[in-house]
Amino acid sequence: MPSQSFTAALLALSSAGLPWGVPSWQAITRIPGEPWSTVDNAPEDSPSLYVPEWTNRVAAQVNAYVTTVLGMPVGAQDHYMAKRVLDKDSAARTAWATFVSKRSSQWGINKIIDEVLETAGRAPNQMLRDLGTKSIYDCVTPLAQKLFGDDAYVGRGSFLKEAVIKFCRTILTLSWNRYRKGVARDDLCKLLKLYVRYDDQERRARVERYMADMVEMLRVVRKEPGSEDSDKLPKNLRDILLGLASEHDIQAITQALLVSIEDLDSAESVEPVELDLDAPIEPDWKEGVEALSKFSDEQLWQKLGIPDQRLPFFQQWTDPDGMIDPWSDEGQAWLQNMTEKRESLQPRWHQLVGIYRMLERVFEGKPILLMDGVGLGKTLQVLGVIACLAYYRYVYAKKKAFPGDFAGLKFNTPDGNVPDLSHVIVCPVNLKQQWESEIRRFLVPASFDLFPYTGRLDSRSAWWTELFTVSKQPLCQRIILATQTVSE
Repeated sequence: MPSQSFTAALLALSSAGLPWGVPSWQAITRIPGEPWSTVDNAPEDSPSLYVPEWTNRVAAQVNAYVTTVLGMPVGAQDHYMAKRVLDKDSAARTAWATFVSKRSSQWGINKIIDEVLETAGRAPNQMLRDLGTKSIYDCVTPLAQKLFGDDAYVGRGSFLKEAVIKFCRTILTLSWNRYRKGVARDDLCKLLKLYVRYDDQERRARVERYMADMVEMLRVVRKEPGSEDSDKLPKNLRDILLGLASEHDIQAITQALLVSIEDLDSAESVEPVELDLDAPIEPDWKEGVEALSKFSDEQLWQKLGIPDQRLPFFQQWTDPDGMIDPWSDEGQAWLQNMTEKRESLQPRWHQLVGIYRMLERVFEGKPILLMDGVGLGKTLQVLGVIACLAYYRYVYAKKKAFPGDFAGLKFNTPDGNVPDLSHVIVCPVNLKQQWESEIRRFLVPASFDLFPYTGRLDSRSAWWTELFTVSKQPLCQRIILATQTVSE
């Protein structure tokens, strides 16, 4: 059975001149040409010809990626399209995957496949009960006709093009797996019940409770209807699962990061300013950032290596009244549309100084005390450091050097990059809710996964194996929020 993804199968189909010039496919997708087409002589940052969420620059990158893939031997194409390491095509690969992931549901491909199978007497429930995957391949021809019309055939004959056969078999297999996974959960419950049939009552109850929890967690992670209001899981656990980023979210965040890294190359180089380390210091001046007092906001951004002057992974807008949940769909809509009430989320000068100084200490491997007074934005500074470290890790992986003043430095790791480790924030019990609220206020949804770590030690026996590992984020983009009672 093919293991190729729909994203890869669709791209590979282009080697046969399909499907973007085919009228029936254009009617399904409402895209009148190759998605990676660009507008001649248009600015790089203007929207691309057929994909509004892409710029011309991104479309050109995808075009180059497609050319690279289709120029490879067929056996090497799948491996290259499935690569997960950073390379010259990382941004384009992510852009293509994100585009297909978003649009495929709009195109209704699954619905078309279901209709073809239903018409052919291959309804999902019948296949799963009586048949195997061989039976669904009988539907290759009607599916090809539905998707590509007469262009699916060789010349004017009745033989399907080889590329079309491969594509249709792939998506039919993906549909088979979709049907099978839909019933896997119920089958697993039945299997475990059978397994404990002759066991003692206590063990049977324990296994069934475990399965019930796992099923409910799966419902919440998949965001199935009604799962957000489920009372079968503790509210804090349910909130954690609902807040985890999906693979699609992570791809979108990664794409935005890669684009911003590309922008580093075009940023104006700034001559470094020499620090006057020998200047006399007032004896009562003990803040530890004296050498940074002469720099402007713009210079501090340059020293941080962030030319667009926006902290990575940070929200652009905030609700000054704190009345919304910025990580909810409604909250994001409010931030986008309420132009008269929202405020720009931008660090102040002293916060930039704090972020830069803390990053210096991190690179030096030394501790630091952030001792600003109440109300001066220490939370933003701490989260700014966490966000910058995650961003620097991406930059270093791509360029083998950190941005800004940290370009010549390396971490004490095998490759010199920021270690891929989670961040742990420990706060008093009465401040946990405030920290959680501030994290949601400052950070973009899906940029980090947040894991509250609360309760007694004996209640967290499965926390790491059954909750923390559910996250699809790299470790450096997971925040564990604990209270000082965690050791009790």
